[in-house]
Amino acid sequence: QRYRDVPVIYHTDHIKGPKTVAILAAALRGVPVRLGAGEALLRASTVSLDASGLTDDENVDLICQLAATAAAAGVPATFEMESEVDQGHTPPERTRKLISAVEARHPGVVWLWAPGLGTRHGLSEGGYPQFRVDLVATNVRLLKELTGRDVGLALHGSSGLDEKALASAARSGVVKVNWSSESLLCRSSAARDYYVEMVAQLDPGHAKWKATAMDNGVQSYVSARYVPKVVERMTLLGGAGRGPAFFEAMSRTTAFGAPAN
Repeated sequence: QRYRDVPVIYHTDHIKGPKTVAILAAALRGVPVRLGAGEALLRASTVSLDASGLTDDENVDLICQLAATAAAAGVPATFEMESEVDQGHTPPERTRKLISAVEARHPGVVWLWAPGLGTRHGLSEGGYPQFRVDLVATNVRLLKELTGRDVGLALHGSSGLDEKALASAARSGVVKVNWSSESLLCRSSAARDYYVEMVAQLDPGHAKWKATAMDNGVQSYVSARYVPKVVERMTLLGGAGRGPAFFEAMSRTTAFGAPAN
């Protein structure tokens, strides 16, 4: 009830390996889940996969195979396609090759593009001096030319980028930001500090031992540090107050970004 106005997207991220097709096909078709006395079909809102070990042709074929699966199931297909996200800057000619190939076979399924923008997954003590925000706008224009629609950019490896770079990326066309490593570090550091600070109370003879050792103790401590960081980042990226607008947009679409008929 407290979070009923918070929009939720079920997004599959960085799926790779021999079971990729089976996992993502199931996510597209929907997985039945129990909700109290009833049942609901949990279906992925957006789908992405890890293309780091794929050739260009394999990348295209996998996206198209999953798009065909979604079409056969009669469900909207909304894909994030990636190329060279950890390898510097994706050349325009590769973007043209990949996006055009998918558009030719399954037009209208790619709504997120994750190119190499000069970042890498993980933490970097020196930041990412190779990050180029100008390439965000360049990619947005190129995708408009290739597809005729506004395709958002996904920024992988954002941990380590400064606030100015992140804000500029969001203004230039980045609509999805991966923030795993820095997020994990924030939570794990808070958990470590909790146990250091509360070490005396973790003695079974201490009057507050049970309350301190219970899960809600560390969860509350971590949340007090982590939630403000999340709010700060969402605000920086322009997400503050966007929930109502999201729900309004979704009422007019069949998938994330795909117009309803």
